[in-house]
Amino acid sequence: MGSFDDDKLYIALTEAIQYGGAAIFDNSAIIAVNLLRDIMPDATGEFNTFRKLAENGHITALWQATGQAASERAYAFKHAYKYMTEQEYVNPEICNILLQTICKVLDASADGAGKKPDVEPSSVTEPAGITPGDMTHYREEAERIRRYQSMSHDDCRYLALTGDAVALRSMGIRFRDGRGVAANAKEAETMFTRAVARGDKESARQLALMRFERGQVQEAFESVAVLFAGGFVPALRTMGYILQEERAGNLRNTDWAVQLFQIGIQLGDPGCEHNLARTYLRGIGIEKDIPRALALYEHAFSMQFALSGANLAELYQAGQDVEESFETAFRYRQEVYALCPADRDVIMALAVHYFMGLGIEIDMDTAEPLFQKASDLGNTLASKTLAKLYVQK
Repeated sequence: MGSFDDDKLYIALTEAIQYGGAAIFDNSAIIAVNLLRDIMPDATGEFNTFRKLAENGHITALWQATGQAASERAYAFKHAYKYMTEQEYVNPEICNILLQTICKVLDASADGAGKKPDVEPSSVTEPAGITPGDMTHYREEAERIRRYQSMSHDDCRYLALTGDAVALRSMGIRFRDGRGVAANAKEAETMFTRAVARGDKESARQLALMRFERGQVQEAFESVAVLFAGGFVPALRTMGYILQEERAGNLRNTDWAVQLFQIGIQLGDPGCEHNLARTYLRGIGIEKDIPRALALYEHAFSMQFALSGANLAELYQAGQDVEESFETAFRYRQEVYALCPADRDVIMALAVHYFMGLGIEIDMDTAEPLFQKASDLGNTLASKTLAKLYVQK
């Protein structure tokens, strides 16, 4: 590493604080402090200030401080992980696997397009033999989030104004997706950032996804990697997702993505289970395996990961890779609706079953209120369907 300019590093750290607030990542603080000691052993002047800022958790600033080259950021991250593997709060064996994964991927992306890591992925239990970790914590979290999602816009906004981190996250999702409000990416990012400043790591993951959608691939991947360094397991599902996408460019590596999903499952994340199911369903970098995909979806859904249930409903309704069954699809739609009663797309999908008699007798008395509810939440197709129904009347 080259020498560092005190003023530039101070500015980088300060900017990170202004962007992310005072408590970005709980467990990355001590990593940042030791990383600062490593890269600036002889720093003088404002070094104590740098340490103080780092102790607030601003490890992301170090990447700005070490320059824009991906190879330099990979170096910094490698040292952070080396230190992290010595900490008690994360399984050292898993961290060693991730150390290889992340640093090799970053090094490959820095050295040129299409270059593979010079080591193969570490040996991990085959997917069919994976023993999922305890996922009951996710079910409890899902129930809590569902209460916020079911709130009216005004009630959720009021809680957000009081500084409730989960309410801020919920508002961010509403603005991002246009759920009950006009879509507004800038407002969504503001809400997520405020939630992150209050210690909400899931909002930090959502911000990373927004960065990825804007084409900031490297920044998105590194930010979710830091989240995992802070002990936030769902970050693995996003890391793997980024590595699978063609939009990831030089960073793309489907082999490593599968491994990250496998580790996430063993650590108890149903989102990683869902993403691995999607991988087998579509054959992303591996051979398609429909039975395995269905089993993974089923288990993730049993942990109340609603998107897995929605995907199962789509598969059975369309007869895609499985035998068509409107009855089975309808059953999944009902169960997903019970989990997500305020999701406009979930409501719309269930309404269609009653409207068209898919797996159940036609029931307009049930379908019309569902269309209205989906329309009120911003589903444009539901609004158009209602308009046609009113004209027919």
